[in-house]
Amino acid sequence: MESRVFSFFAALFSRIAVWFDESACGKYYNKFCAWLNRVYQKSFVSRFFAGPKHRDVFQNSVLGKLFGLPGRFLLFLQNKLSGPFNHVLKNSLVCVWFSKWADVSIRFYGFVLCAFSLPLLFLRESGRLGLLLIAAVFAAGIVMILLNRSLRQLFGGSVVVTALMGLFTTPDTASHESVSCGKAQIIAALGLGLLLSFFCLAFGVKLLVILTGGVLAFAFLLKYLSLGVFLTVALSPMLPTMALVGLSLICALVFCVHVITDKGFTFVKNPMNTFVVFFIIALLWGCINSFSFAASASQAAVHISFILFYFIVVNTIRTRQQWTALIKLFLLSAFAVAAYGVLQNFTGVSSTESWLDEEMFEDIKVRVYSFFNNPNVLGEFLVMTIPLTAAVIWGNMREEHKALFGFVLLSMVACMIFTWSRGAWLGVFLACALFFVIMDKRWVFVGVIALLVLPILLVLSGNTAILERLISVGNTSDSSTAYRVAIWQAAIKMIRDFWISGIGIGSEAFKMVYPVYSLSGADFALHSHNLYLQVWVESGIIGISALLAMTLMFVKQVFSSTVISARKTDSGAKIVIALGAGFLGFMFQGLTDYVWYNYKILMIYWIIIALAICGVNLMSKPSVDEGGVSVK
Repeated sequence: MESRVFSFFAALFSRIAVWFDESACGKYYNKFCAWLNRVYQKSFVSRFFAGPKHRDVFQNSVLGKLFGLPGRFLLFLQNKLSGPFNHVLKNSLVCVWFSKWADVSIRFYGFVLCAFSLPLLFLRESGRLGLLLIAAVFAAGIVMILLNRSLRQLFGGSVVVTALMGLFTTPDTASHESVSCGKAQIIAALGLGLLLSFFCLAFGVKLLVILTGGVLAFAFLLKYLSLGVFLTVALSPMLPTMALVGLSLICALVFCVHVITDKGFTFVKNPMNTFVVFFIIALLWGCINSFSFAASASQAAVHISFILFYFIVVNTIRTRQQWTALIKLFLLSAFAVAAYGVLQNFTGVSSTESWLDEEMFEDIKVRVYSFFNNPNVLGEFLVMTIPLTAAVIWGNMREEHKALFGFVLLSMVACMIFTWSRGAWLGVFLACALFFVIMDKRWVFVGVIALLVLPILLVLSGNTAILERLISVGNTSDSSTAYRVAIWQAAIKMIRDFWISGIGIGSEAFKMVYPVYSLSGADFALHSHNLYLQVWVESGIIGISALLAMTLMFVKQVFSSTVISARKTDSGAKIVIALGAGFLGFMFQGLTDYVWYNYKILMIYWIIIALAICGVNLMSKPSVDEGGVSVK
């Protein structure tokens, strides 16, 4: 079904664009842009974004080979161990069974459930609800015993299941035969069920669920590596920090096993990888020179676990289908975040006094924070996802899908307003402006008109709170602004004394040193409320150099001449540009806040980078493995 709303606005914008190009103002504007383009083509900036002619210069250097040691070590293990590993996988009964789990008769699983639940019905003391659950498991086992068909036979013809499996596995053209459930299989199923039952009786349900779930999760991720990537990306805005660390490390372990066992595996190389490794070295440097080594080491370990997930995503997402599906799944997860934030605005939510100067902004009663526990952090998340949603809508998809993501975008914009985060508002303005102007230079004209008309509309509609909040940017009479300025001044004084070594990563080291440099009115702070000052304070000149170099390389990748030239015809180029614009909006917000303080946002920061680099790699195929750090 086509969306009449989207069709109407598409036709309207098309007519406005034609009118603008034919008008006198439009003609002069196009001539001016053509002149700017000629100047740009002759500039250093143009040569920078065109990319180096020889991308392997660094990877063949001593430093490049040093940075590539971890990858070369994994390939060394692959060469030595892939044969024995694969021999075990092919000859072990457990591994053979698991590799054919979809072809095993459902009757086998039914016998396992019956043998597991029957002893619990008579031997385990459970409440009424517990007995009902055990009885339900037993009944499910009986039903499954009656079905002597495999899961593949039952669901293999489903369009949904086929599409989902296509994301996690390579096309399988081999024939599959169901494994019959004979006497030997029945005895094995009964034995397994009784073993699980007695384990549950001895150690409890909780431990059984944890161990069984962990083993099955590891096994499934080992077989379907990209499944772990999809789950981690989808749950990243909602899970607590340690859960994200755990998922990242499990994915890293599975990835290493996958590299070692897959003889045909090769690393996807990109120049960005080199600078990411350089940043890891800066983190380690920030631990060595820390005033609180233990605290710095733990926080650096969290950060490095998220960086490892970046490498996993880049080396796992190899097809355009996987990439676009992962981005859409991430945006649906972001929709849940935005919807929860909008709900908080209308139902009310507890707030902290430090979030708002109530004397200056008495009309603002609630600042929403959704799953992030802080409105500014929620705003940082939306800065990175709003341009991405706009790019997905702009791409090639069916009208009903455009309508769906259009609703997602409206929810994000509403949630962004309800955060009342001035830094996030400025960040998303910059990100969206950058994205739309790169996509079509005529959006400059639209933006200028919008900036002139929007304040008038806000005043006429009586919604002056938004306008007052924006105008207050830089007003030192606001307690929040004055507090930040005082901390910035103290951070600059700290940098003067520790500009080479830094004081160490994390809030513990910062709290130990900051009181010596604090100013009146800002006696306590956990960080410097500025990403760049904080990185310099923590890791010294190595840290800030690594951050700026990494940021510069990322910008060079996503806004390269190859990506920009493909923006009109390739939906992937639109998405890459939007990811880059959201990234720059986020980094702009880093001027007013330490945007890495929340670990979930730190994880999402690396996910955004990984998605963008994946897009760049996919656009550059078949030369996707050129450049970067050599691991051969």
